This record gives sequence, structure tokens and C-alpha cells, in this order.
Amino acid sequence: MTETHSPWARRGAAFVGALAFVGIITISTEQARPAATTLGRAIGVVPVEPRLAAIADTIAVSHRQPSAEDLAFANRMAQRQPLSALPYYIAAATRPAAAAGTARALNTLALRRDPRLRPAWAWRVTDRAKANDAAATTSALIRLAVLSPDAAPIWSTIAQVSADPAARKEIKAEIARGAAWRDTYLTALSASNVDRAVVFEMLESAGKHAPVTNVAPPPGTPDDRRAFLAQMITQRDYERAYLAWVQWLPAASQKAVGHVFDGDFTGAAALPPFAWELADGAGGATSIAPATGLTVDYSGSDGSVLAKQMVLLPAGRYRIVTQAKFDPVSNENGAAPLSWTLTCAQGGTVLNELAVPLDGNARRVTGTPFAVAAGCDAQTLSLKVNSADFAKHLSGAIRSVTIETVK
Repeated sequence: MTETHSPWARRGAAFVGALAFVGIITISTEQARPAATTLGRAIGVVPVEPRLAAIADTIAVSHRQPSAEDLAFANRMAQRQPLSALPYYIAAATRPAAAAGTARALNTLALRRDPRLRPAWAWRVTDRAKANDAAATTSALIRLAVLSPDAAPIWSTIAQVSADPAARKEIKAEIARGAAWRDTYLTALSASNVDRAVVFEMLESAGKHAPVTNVAPPPGTPDDRRAFLAQMITQRDYERAYLAWVQWLPAASQKAVGHVFDGDFTGAAALPPFAWELADGAGGATSIAPATGLTVDYSGSDGSVLAKQMVLLPAGRYRIVTQAKFDPVSNENGAAPLSWTLTCAQGGTVLNELAVPLDGNARRVTGTPFAVAAGCDAQTLSLKVNSADFAKHLSGAIRSVTIETVK
């Protein structure tokens, strides 16, 4: 195995043990089966399925080897009822270690006959974990979680397994195909003790829409949290800062998450720096009114930052789009009086600028594509008043600003 996967065997043993501990496998409740009648029990006539279920329960629930008589019965049933899944599962689960290949094939036949047979999926989890196959183990765990009525312990296990890159690749692929369990998994992951960089990676791949309302936020007052975020930003630990910020995000503000938080200026509550910080003082006032957007009333000739927010754009190509309506303002020295500016947080390199329309009309304008290079891990989006020779009065509102991915 590679160094990346060397810890997998230990993690595999841990979650296989967790599955056995929570006792999620109960074959006899998989489907309604005929029960033996009083007369039938008296004369020794027992329906086939209940007996097979009892044999399988001996393996999956009691973790005991069935008797030789029970195994012989299961073998006969495999021949008489070739479409029944239980005999194949029993045969797979009772094969000696030296016949692992045969056992694997038998378990596959069981799942082909009944894709909802949870004990067979649990057996596959154990088998693939012993083989250090992180991707297949994760896939089987997901099937098991989807089929189990009380799946919370399994999702917690899957969150822990996410520490393995191969497991994350499998989870990302299923989420990309529209997995209905995405939010359940992300909630379990956010509540886990998995490295925050891993949590951030999975949130980012899923669109950052983590359902964190069921996760108890870390203790501390808002001021303590601001101080913590500021410290992380100072240390350039942007991903950990963002993950902490996400977990402190009020439930009502989750829908405002995106490349730009609250880009529609609805007034969604959140802590800086990943939310809007507004300037309100000398020269004018800036505020957010949900009905109109970001309103600006500014007079002066000096440059000023009216609003700003830190964003985390992965390396790639983007463009800024904004919609605004302002009273007409002349552009005398060639520089736009008001513009959106995106700079790299490390070093302040300007990545892109987009002039806000100041012609009295409500307009949507799109900027030219620009690139964010690897190494520019965080950026600052600012609404800036550019300095001018003569004082100007800026009055209007910005309805929205977004950063779109350009393919």
C-alpha cells in the first residue's frame, strides 16, 4: 500500500467494530416472511425463509457459526431456490479465510438477488476494509447507511472514513451524481473531529451548503469568535477560519452562502470577514436595505472603501457581475468613480476591477474574465470610491454582486 493509505487498515478495523457495536444488522426484519404455525412447529414443518433468516441472524447479529445441520439446510435451499439471496449470503459469511475469493463471489450473487440485503452489504464492508480498499469500503458503507432505518452511527463512521483521500473521491463522485444523502453526510462531517481542512474540502466540493443547524457551535461570545477568526486570518489559515465561520453561521443565513456571501444584499447575519463589512462615517453612509440592496450616499474627493468581504476562490477563471442604479455622475479624469475591486489577500495584488454604472439607469454589467492563480488562497472584494480632483456625490443602490465561474 502507498503511504497515503497506510493508516486505512486501522481506520477500517475501527469502523467495522463500530458497525458490530451498534447492531444495525437484523435480517429477520428485512421483509415480511411467513411464520410457522403451531401445528407446523409441532410436526417440525417450518417455512423456509424464517429458518434461513434465523441462520443468517446467527452470523450477522449473534456473530456465531451456524450448526452443521443449519449450513447443510442453507446449501440445499441455494439449490432449490436459486433466486433467494439468503443462502448465498450464509455461504459467503461462513467460508474460511483461505476461500476469500469464493466468499466474495457468493456475496456478490446474494446482492444481485436482493440489493437491499443489509447483512450482505455489512459483509462487503468488512471484506473490503480487510483488503484496505478505501473506495469500495466507503461505497458499501453508504449503501448500508441508505438502507438502514437508524443510520446516524453509520454516517458518523463515514465522516471518520473521509480522512482517506480515496474515500473522499468516492463520496464526491456520488454527491456529484445527485445523492439525496448529501446534507445528512455533511452534517455528520461538520460534527466530527475530522481535520477541518478535510471538512472544508468536502463542503467546497458540495457547494458550501453545509446544514450546520444541528451542530452545536463552539463556546464563546461573538467577540471571542471575531478574535479567533482574526487570529486565523493573521496566520493565513483561511480554510480553518472559514470552517469555523460556517459552523457559527445562523440557520437563516445559510442560503446566502456562495462565492460572495449575501451577494443579493438581503441583510443575512454573519461574522466578518466572510460577510459584508460596511463603512459609515465621514463622507457619507452605507447600509443594506433588503428592499433595495446596498445603498450608498457619499460625497467627497478622497478614495474610500465603502464595503468589503473576504472570499475564498479556488484557482480558476471568474468574472464579476453587478446590478445597480445610481444618479448620473460624470467621469472626468478617466477613472470610474465607483468600482468593485478584487485583490489577493496576500500582497494586495489587484485581480480585477469592475466599474459600477452611474448613469441613472438600473443596469446589470459583467466584467472581463480574470484568473485566480494557485497560491492566492484568499481574496478581498471591495466596493471602492476612487479619488478624484473634484468632490462627487454618489447616491444609489447596488442590487447584487456575484462572482461567476468562467469555463
